[in-house]
Amino acid sequence: MKYLLILSIFFFSCDQEDYNDYNPLIPTGEYEDITGTFCNEEELDCNNICYGNSELNCNNICVGTAYVDACNGCNDINAINYNEDSTDNYNCIYDTPPENFSLVWNDEFNSPEIDLSRWNFEIWGPGVVNNEEQAYTARNENAYIEDGKLIIQALKENYNGAQYSSARMTTKNKGDWTYGRMEVRAKLPTGLGTWPAFWMMPTNSIYGGWPNSGEIDILEHVGCDSGNIHGSIHCNEYNHADNTGQTGTLNNILATTGSNIDEFHTYSIVWSENSINWYVDNINYFTYNKSENNYTSWPFDQDFYIILNLAIGGNWGGICSFDSTTFPQLFEIDYVRVYQ
Repeated sequence: MKYLLILSIFFFSCDQEDYNDYNPLIPTGEYEDITGTFCNEEELDCNNICYGNSELNCNNICVGTAYVDACNGCNDINAINYNEDSTDNYNCIYDTPPENFSLVWNDEFNSPEIDLSRWNFEIWGPGVVNNEEQAYTARNENAYIEDGKLIIQALKENYNGAQYSSARMTTKNKGDWTYGRMEVRAKLPTGLGTWPAFWMMPTNSIYGGWPNSGEIDILEHVGCDSGNIHGSIHCNEYNHADNTGQTGTLNNILATTGSNIDEFHTYSIVWSENSINWYVDNINYFTYNKSENNYTSWPFDQDFYIILNLAIGGNWGGICSFDSTTFPQLFEIDYVRVYQ
């Protein structure tokens, strides 16, 4: 996804001062939380959200639900990510790791609610980046767990100045890595105007703002170009703003893999000190190699975090008319895993 400076709302702080701008005292004696919900002050949870059931976990992080515990992992001794200190089996993995890799982070989306010790929501109105037409929210209507999957749901509705709503989630400061194998198993929406993405941005932008510190797009698909999967990098030397972006495309996923985008596929990169390789179902379709030892073409030697989002319209997603698209449109994620 193309990136501009944005305001990110993170849900791990329990400091009231962090939310003063978003929780003004309402004359009725109620507070408005960052989701736009009103409730009495005593009903606010530790994230200052009106859900009322968030509490500090064992790492003193304010999580989104009492069911979630950042110290969990998996307490099944047969799982590859067994942790004797964990208290549940929400994130157990039994698959053999890719050769020469070990699992370092994952979310299998088996918990009752989205794990806010792993994920942040970014919230803003339409047009902030790429002329996208949706508003991003933290509402259950736009992102939720169902049948062991994360569902990011785009709705056609009037919300926060937009005609559409959706969700954008990140692991910033909760999952940040330099090098590794990052993968998602996902089913993509098929509607015209949809623009789902699984991508990465630098945590600290040590070489400056976009594009200098880089961007790694692991998966992008646009409904106006259905069936073609795109992977890209952006940096000072190569970026879409200068029409020099480096992008690889797996054309016609149905012919290549035997099933279309509305079936589950695994989308991944293998990122090393000297190259990044893109895969769909372990089919390598694009490679970007380090050619020089400087940040202008290789800023990919620093921590990056993961982003999942479903945009509607915009500079790329809106290259065709999508008035006829039926909503809701769903981006379904079975799991996200990081290996090193």
